[in-house]
Amino acid sequence: NAPDALSSAGAPATTQQIDEAETAMASQLPSELREFYAILNGADESGVFPSQDEWDDMAYGPLPLEQIVDEWTSQKELLDMGDFADRDPSSASGIANDWWNISWIPFAGNGGGDFICIDLAPASGGTCGQIITHSHESGEHVVLASSLADYLQQLADAMESGALEYDPDCGVQTPVDDE
Repeated sequence: NAPDALSSAGAPATTQQIDEAETAMASQLPSELREFYAILNGADESGVFPSQDEWDDMAYGPLPLEQIVDEWTSQKELLDMGDFADRDPSSASGIANDWWNISWIPFAGNGGGDFICIDLAPASGGTCGQIITHSHESGEHVVLASSLADYLQQLADAMESGALEYDPDCGVQTPVDDE
């Protein structure tokens, strides 16, 4: 349902690249994220994940492993320097009420500083491996799915039903009414 998106897909990541990313982030990635990257190591400018922000329609693209490590490292450095200390996050139930947490692994981004993350340290009521949003402007965090597999299935179902569509210029989005 998004044939143009495949043209920008990165080559599969090697086991060594995945292991190196885990080492850099001092985290063990869930097997389904490792499997995802063994198929697709990010994509250039491909908005295959729909916007999670009601204020804009910037779709998200899967980040290459190297960029995941870079984005995670940047967020960790800001956290370590105390840049988020005076921020007031808004996290849904099951997500740590932090502005940023080193156990959130950003695997998709919209190019504007917002991420879709896999959560490796959920709050009470959450699920390890749940898929969450991170808004760099509002500190809002929402659970999208209980796992990467569930999230991808939700997207596939929405594409098949027509609830989402792929636009070559905007990526995956809710259909626009041309009337």
